[in-house]
Amino acid sequence: MRTKAFTLAEVLITLGIIGVVAALTIPTLISNTNSQRFRALFKKSLSTLDQAGRMAQAKYEVNYGAAISPCGENAQTENLEDTYSFCAILNGTLSGATYIGTPQDYQIQMYDFDYTPQDMIAYTMSDGTMVMFNKLAMGCSASFMADATWSENHCF
Repeated sequence: MRTKAFTLAEVLITLGIIGVVAALTIPTLISNTNSQRFRALFKKSLSTLDQAGRMAQAKYEVNYGAAISPCGENAQTENLEDTYSFCAILNGTLSGATYIGTPQDYQIQMYDFDYTPQDMIAYTMSDGTMVMFNKLAMGCSASFMADATWSENHCF
């Protein structure tokens, strides 16, 4: 009596087909996973900065729009009692953040910006995320006409 079984060639061909399909689909799955991870980290960073702004508003009655001066020479020690700058807001509200200053030792790829890393100030947050902004960054003010149309936007 003859038993039914697969031949070695059939098994190898099937394994080869499965390998090719896996080789084509696994990079896409990894890419999608990385994309979702970066998106989640970005949202978390925005939320952390938003909370810092809300805390500054509750504690000191200022927000990012009230930053009327750029970060000074002593940016890492600025506080909201002395000056209203982005550095003072972040120093006073971000727990676990580390002031880096000018991120010269970092390899940064910047697209479509006229700034270089030497123009920036950086902080690393407690989760390792780096936040950078222009040294001269200050708040913005906007004014509206009586009929609620946009008239001016001043960013200093």
